Amino acid sequence: MEHLTAVVFPELRRTDKRFYEGQAAPGKVTYENYEYDAVGNVIRYFNAQDAGAADDIQAEIAYFSNVGKYLLVPQSISVTVNGQVMRKREAVIDGNTGDVTQVSQYLAAGSAAVVNIEYDQYGNLLQMIGPMNSKGQRYTLSYTYDAVVYTYNTQVVDSFGYTSSATYNLNYGQAEKTVDINNQPIETVLDQFGRVKMITGPYQVGQASYTLHFEYHPEARPA
Repeated sequence: MEHLTAVVFPELRRTDKRFYEGQAAPGKVTYENYEYDAVGNVIRYFNAQDAGAADDIQAEIAYFSNVGKYLLVPQSISVTVNGQVMRKREAVIDGNTGDVTQVSQYLAAGSAAVVNIEYDQYGNLLQMIGPMNSKGQRYTLSYTYDAVVYTYNTQVVDSFGYTSSATYNLNYGQAEKTVDINNQPIETVLDQFGRVKMITGPYQVGQASYTLHFEYHPEARPA
């Protein structure tokens, strides 16, 4: 029986909404339409909103595809109201990894606010460069990760030189110490199961005291 093993996708094509508010006939009627590509991604969305076309919303979505690498990533979206573009966003996609390396959000005049994104070889975010301001300056955030499993964010530096950092217990993937941009530390002690045992805030760090202390009693009922 081939139909038992066929690959199917039940597409939601249209949703009708009727608002009665206690009346016999609906005081308001509206609907939404959806269109899909061959693999089930929404490529067009329409919302009728109120009566008349003046406030009709339509969104068209395009995707980046690299079949050989099994990549299918949203790349652009354009939202129009009664035919006028209200929102437009496009992305540049790395064809080998699927990483989004640039996002452009278009303004009414046709220019774009552009964000550039860089990654390391493990796919971690290395740097994010924001759109230009009126003086051509771009705010930047740079990220550093641990040198053992290359997973945990250990430092963030921005274009003003502000820095925050963290050190991790790699056995549990939990931060043991964080330092904010004001150089204020918070230390966390974990027990043998990776649970938080003690937290020491900036005013207690380096002293024989703590800010918060936790106890666990699994023998109790309830635990």
